[in-house]
Amino acid sequence: MRRTTAALIAALLIMFGPGASNAGAYSNGQLPESALSPASTGVRCDKPLGQFSNEAAAAYNSMALAAGKKLPTNGCSSAYRPLSIQQEFWLLYITGRGNLAAVPGTSNHGWGTAGDEATWVQGYIHLHGRRFCWAKTEAFSESWHYNYIPGCWRRPNPGVNLHSPTLRRHSGGPGQNIYVRKLQKLLRGHGDKTVDVNGSFEWKTARAVRRFQKAQRLKVNGVVSPRVWKRLRQPISKPVKTTPKKVPHVAGGTTAPPAKPTKPHKPKPPKKHHHRKPKGPAWGIDISSNNGAVNFKAVRRDGASFVITKATEGNDYVNPHFGRAQVQAIGAAGLVPGVYHYLRPKPGRSGSAEAAFFAQAIGRAGYGKGFMQPVVDLEETELSQAGTCRYLGQFVHTVKKVLGEKPIIYTFPSFVPDHLGGSSCRFLNHYLLWIAHPGASKPLIPSPWNTYAMWQYTWTGKVAGVTGGVDVNKVRGGRAALAKLRVRDVPRRVRKAPRAKLELPLEAEPRPTLRKVAKAGRG
Repeated sequence: MRRTTAALIAALLIMFGPGASNAGAYSNGQLPESALSPASTGVRCDKPLGQFSNEAAAAYNSMALAAGKKLPTNGCSSAYRPLSIQQEFWLLYITGRGNLAAVPGTSNHGWGTAGDEATWVQGYIHLHGRRFCWAKTEAFSESWHYNYIPGCWRRPNPGVNLHSPTLRRHSGGPGQNIYVRKLQKLLRGHGDKTVDVNGSFEWKTARAVRRFQKAQRLKVNGVVSPRVWKRLRQPISKPVKTTPKKVPHVAGGTTAPPAKPTKPHKPKPPKKHHHRKPKGPAWGIDISSNNGAVNFKAVRRDGASFVITKATEGNDYVNPHFGRAQVQAIGAAGLVPGVYHYLRPKPGRSGSAEAAFFAQAIGRAGYGKGFMQPVVDLEETELSQAGTCRYLGQFVHTVKKVLGEKPIIYTFPSFVPDHLGGSSCRFLNHYLLWIAHPGASKPLIPSPWNTYAMWQYTWTGKVAGVTGGVDVNKVRGGRAALAKLRVRDVPRRVRKAPRAKLELPLEAEPRPTLRKVAKAGRG
C-alpha cells in the first residue's frame, strides 16, 4: 500500500512537477544545447548527456589538462541530467528501488554544474579541484558527488583534446599555462621572436598566431586549433649550404674533372641467420580477469606480438585466470608472455613482501627464459610521496634480487610528480618506463625519464580473440627492442619448483582501477 501511494505521488510529480508547465523554458533540466559543452569525462554519450554547462566544462577540461588524462565520471547520467531523467531517478527513489535523488527541477545536475566522479578522480578533485573551481559543496553523504562553483572560472574552454587543446586570447592559468608556453616556444622556433614565453595568451601571442596562420594559408582567426598545432609541430626545413667543387685547370684553357680511381667491387657477405635483427613494429595487449577468456591464437593472427597478463595484486590477491595453463596457451600461440603485479602501497605493508608474493606466484606459473621482463603497475597509493617512493624502491630492488631482472615500471604521466616526487625519487631512471597515456599522438614523459620502453595508447582497442575493449600497447623500437626486453635466464631458485604446495587465496577483483573504469564506460 505504501509503495502504491508513493508511485501515485511520483506520477503526479512527473505530470505537474517543476518545469512541467514550462517545457520550453530555460530552467533546471531544460538547458538549451548552446548552454552545454562536452567535457573530458572519458564517457561517450549521446548529447546532451555527458556534458556540463559551458563554464563548468571549461574548468573541468582545464583540470583534465593539469591531470594529463581524462577524468572519468560514473556514466552518461553523471553530468548534465535532463528533467526526464531527474523524474525517473526520483520515481525509483521514492518507490525504494534507487539511491538518494533530488526532487526533479532542484538537482545541480540539471544546471550542468555537478558530476558523479570515479573513485580515483574523487581523490584528485579533493586535492586539486579548488584551483579549478570544483569542490564538494553539497551531498556530503555521497562521496562521488562534486560541484562546480558558479562564476568562479574565467578562462576559455580548451576542449577535450588533451594533446592539442584549443587555445585563444585569455587562455592560460591552471592547467592551460603549460600548453600556452609550448605554443609560445613553437612560435619562437618558427622565427617570431616578438613572443614572450610567459604562459599567458596575451595580445602579442594572438598577433603571432595570426601571422603564423596567414603564412601557412590557414584560417586567420587567432585560435590555436588541433590543425594549427599540427603545423606548429612540423619540423622546420633549413636550406642546405653547398660549396662548389674545385675543378683543376687543364692546359689549353679547358677544365676537366679529376679521374676517380676505380676499385674492384666486393660483395658483402650475407649475414648469418642468427645475426639478423628482427624488423617491424611490435604491439601487444595487457589483460586481467576483467577480459575473461581470451583466444590467444586469434590475438596472434590479428598481428600482436606479446600478451602481458595480470598475475597478482597487493600481498593477498592472485588473478583467477592466471596460471601455468594461461602462460602455456600464450606461448603456444606464438606470443611473448609477460606478467605484471598491481602495487598497493598502504601503511603497515612493505614493498618487499609484495615482491616476494609476486615472485612466488609467477614462479609456480613457469616464469623463466623467453618471458618479457616483469612489470610493476603503480596507479594509486595511500602513502606520502617519500613513502610511496620508498615502497616502490623496496619492491623493484627485491624483484631484481630474486628474479635477476629489473622490473619495468608502469604508470601514467601525472602520477610521478604528484605521488612520487618526480626527480626526487632518484632510482626511477634506472628502470624502464611503460607509460599509460591513451588518446595522445605522443605520450608525455614524466621526469626523471626522458624516453619510454612501451606506450599504452588505448584502453578500448578492438583485437580479435578478446571480447569488448582491451588495452593495446606498442614497444618503442619495434621487434628489435622487444627482443631486448625478453628474459635470457633466471636464477635457479626461481626455476626450481617449490616443494610445498602454495595456497594462494582467490578474492573477488578489487575496486575498479583507472584502466578497468575506462573499459566499463563508467568513468
